[in-house]
Amino acid sequence: MLPFAGRIALLWALLIACSQTPEARVSPAQRQQGLTLARQGGLLLQQGRPAQALHSLTAAVALIPDQAEAHYNLGLAHTRLDQHDRAATAFARACQLKPEQATYHFAWGTSLRAQHRYLEAAERYQRALDLDPDQAQYHFRLAETRRATSDFAGAIAALDAAVQLDSTLLPALSMRADLLARSDQLESAEKTFRQILAQVPNHLEALQGLAALQTRQQRYDRASALLQRALLLEPRNQQTYYLLNQAYSGADQTDQARQALNTFDRLTRSQRHFDQGQIYARRQDWSQAAAAVQQAIAADSTFLQAHLLLGLVQINGGQPYLSLATGAQALALAPEDPEVHCLLGEAHLASQQWPLAAQAFNQALRFDPYSHRALFGLARSHLAQRQPEAAVPILRRLLDLLPDHREGHYLLGLAHLETGRPETARHNLNRAIAIDSTYVEAHYGLGLALQQIGQAEAARQTFAQVLQLRPEHSRARQRLAAGDK
Repeated sequence: MLPFAGRIALLWALLIACSQTPEARVSPAQRQQGLTLARQGGLLLQQGRPAQALHSLTAAVALIPDQAEAHYNLGLAHTRLDQHDRAATAFARACQLKPEQATYHFAWGTSLRAQHRYLEAAERYQRALDLDPDQAQYHFRLAETRRATSDFAGAIAALDAAVQLDSTLLPALSMRADLLARSDQLESAEKTFRQILAQVPNHLEALQGLAALQTRQQRYDRASALLQRALLLEPRNQQTYYLLNQAYSGADQTDQARQALNTFDRLTRSQRHFDQGQIYARRQDWSQAAAAVQQAIAADSTFLQAHLLLGLVQINGGQPYLSLATGAQALALAPEDPEVHCLLGEAHLASQQWPLAAQAFNQALRFDPYSHRALFGLARSHLAQRQPEAAVPILRRLLDLLPDHREGHYLLGLAHLETGRPETARHNLNRAIAIDSTYVEAHYGLGLALQQIGQAEAARQTFAQVLQLRPEHSRARQRLAAGDK
């Protein structure tokens, strides 16, 4: 047993160790690793890859919990993944570590606002403004939270400050005009709407808002003229027809008022069926989705988005021949819309009409050279025609635009396998798995690549992992059985 003095010394040592912060107990090597991970996470965020950033930053804050910027970037990663509760926790820690940093309080407020915690969000925004009062965006976001709690006077005051700092901040001007109109400050509201239109003559909401004011002031001809301008911008806008009905009714133009109201009712009915179709489609109830969207088209045959949704529903429901007819109808409505040509390309793919699919996707790329959907579809059509060399540059273009496109990495891996480049294929397949560890076909493709490289045991383990993810995967089972012989 230690002597009494030794026991006292040991006790003090233990007390000191327990009282040390986690930061103090991090070794220099761990700290350096944490800083490296934090820098890596920040770079991934800049590249638009929040899922990968989240992985690096979570590891970073575990190693260097005293680094406010790492917690802040962790919060940004959670925010971009719509994980606002976790984002708020990360931002709160960043503010605790660096309470003088206005951007951290602002970010914390934004994550609270996304959770509808408006009073708490307002506190954070106010704290950000106390630290940096010259940020128009901070005043605008504070106005949003005050409006959400029905503090319209407070919201208008915050918007006044925002606009004074930045007279081109259109969202602030638009909200200010709306709140002034609701508060019966019609002259100030009209002035603000005109300020918006002076900057953006085709601002739809400003045209509608100013028209509504003109109707309230019995200036019906002016209101109708503004709304006709609005219809040129969005011919199917329901709110515009509703306002037109009010303006025509006020001017005793009965026939025009009735026609505007009928159009409003028809477009509203069509939109309601379309929204229901989207709900069924998300549930993968293809027959119900098709029925709902067909009702939307019956109410409004010019509804392009309904035709596009119906075509996709028909493809997923195993009726690509119907999708071709739907695509032709959409093409008549919008012959230069790349999404229409993509729909036709996907219908041809589902019908195994590979050359026609490639032709449709190429046409889509003529109208939008950066269409992810068209690039992916064109690569699929080349691979279906046993043209892997043609697919490779297309997939590289896609991955330059979307570095975390899971299927893009997978297809590029398959293309490299087919052209005898298993090492390169392994890299792409591993990238696909890093993005989604449950991606069964990427694991299976990796097993094939490992076999071609000559790593039989690693291939066997990979095929076994495929069966863990999907026990009914017959090709992996056959590969394992062949390897065991």
